[in-house]
Amino acid sequence: MDEKVVDLKTFSIRFAESTVRRVTNTQTTYLDLNLGFAQAETELYRIHFDNKQEFNLELKVVESICVTEKHWLLLEYGDEIVDVHLDGFVENQVAFEEDLNSASMETFLGWRSPEHYLNMPLRKFLEKPYGLLMTAPESFANRVIKLGPTFGVDLFIRNVRKPKGAFKVLLMDDLFVVAKEFRIEPAAT
Repeated sequence: MDEKVVDLKTFSIRFAESTVRRVTNTQTTYLDLNLGFAQAETELYRIHFDNKQEFNLELKVVESICVTEKHWLLLEYGDEIVDVHLDGFVENQVAFEEDLNSASMETFLGWRSPEHYLNMPLRKFLEKPYGLLMTAPESFANRVIKLGPTFGVDLFIRNVRKPKGAFKVLLMDDLFVVAKEFRIEPAAT
């Protein structure tokens, strides 16, 4: 193991001991996190992402941090990915959109919206009575197809694809990075 690499447990302790935690730099393969302590002491850490898949980062103060292999954002990587097709005209499009948003909230707890998976904007799609509604993780798709009887349409799954594999997510409040691995190193201040 590289001597400069800081294990997650040690870093978590330093993070908890700090009084100010600020994301100060974001790049394609890493971010810098400045930890502030009493007496104006600071420590700068660089968190590298290996095989980054997606992110939501900005420069700001954060209150929490964790790396986990189980999170709603990771359904997209661990679930089979399926196509959901619609057959039939949706009469009450507003209610359908509300129920679709509810299904998304139940599945992803606010971390993803249906728009992330839709084939095209929902209102545009619902102008016709058939077609590919979305490509999504199976756990979300199963909730969506249960909406069919309520709206008098058939929603069904086609084209099942294997999961993308095991990934982790780095969470800092509402910020995140999905990657295969994370490596933490002290950085020069």
